[in-house]
Amino acid sequence: MEKGIQPRAKMPMQFVLQVTNSRGFQDLLAAVEKINSSLNKKEKTKGYNYFYQDEIEALGLGPKGRAYLLLLVRMNHLVVETADGQISY
Repeated sequence: MEKGIQPRAKMPMQFVLQVTNSRGFQDLLAAVEKINSSLNKKEKTKGYNYFYQDEIEALGLGPKGRAYLLLLVRMNHLVVETADGQISY
């Protein structure tokens, strides 16, 4: 094996470490914490743990809020449903 080339088994781990140290990943984690906090409050006060599309801005996710939600949906960590003509997460 040539110098500087690492075995395949180590590359995914290094990639994960690089991603977790990136600013974007930290922003995504902060967004997830805000979403979870909001859903926990909603469940305690209103008895349900979902939010409608028009409530996204109130979550305080900033200008990338919709992008974070889309990413979480694509990663299968957030479910989107339509009920009574309204989109809920």
